[in-house]
This record gives sequence, C-alpha cells and structure tokens, in this order.
Amino acid sequence: MNVFVLLACSLLIFAIFGLQVWNGVNHHQCRLTPLPVNGDWVLAPGEVKICGGFYKCPEPYTCGSLFDPKVRDLLTLTDDQLYRDTNVKELNWGITNFDNILSALLTLF
Repeated sequence: MNVFVLLACSLLIFAIFGLQVWNGVNHHQCRLTPLPVNGDWVLAPGEVKICGGFYKCPEPYTCGSLFDPKVRDLLTLTDDQLYRDTNVKELNWGITNFDNILSALLTLF
C-alpha cells in the first residue's frame, strides 16, 4: 500500500507539472492561413507534426490551434467538432495530451 501511495503521489506531481508546461500544446498544427477563412481553418497538406517549440512550420504555413481564444471566437464549432479536427491518427487521436488532470494522469500511466 505504501508503494502505491508513493506512486500515486509522484504521478500526480508529474501530471500537474505537465499541465503547467504542455497544456494545449498538442493541438498546434501547421495551417494554410494565419486565421480561419469562411469559418474553416485548413491544415497544411503533408504536415502532421505538432508545431511550436523546436519545430517551426515551413514557409508559407502558420502554426495555430483551434483552442486559442482569438481563433475560437471566429469559429462556431461545437466541442465535438473542435476535437475532431485535432484527432488524427498521427497525433494519437488526441488521447495523449495534458489538457486536464485525468488525461495527464492517463498519459503518464
């Protein structure tokens, strides 16, 4: 029991650290335009990596996320449509993320 409690505490600490550092980062992808056009923000063809940090999108593409507040205000998407855009096979269907504590714990486990 002591080992389980120690494991749970260490996972919780690393999950909170992951929330602080990587919250929302897994949704940034290379886009064709800097902002949505006519309510649609098309992904760059052939670019499936997560952008930002060390990986920058090649010219003329823009790194962006549908979860950014300035972009979300321009779009009228439901939460289901919002997650469907980022749930591609190459990004593990959006399962591996640090957007909330439960998904962070699942990612660490």
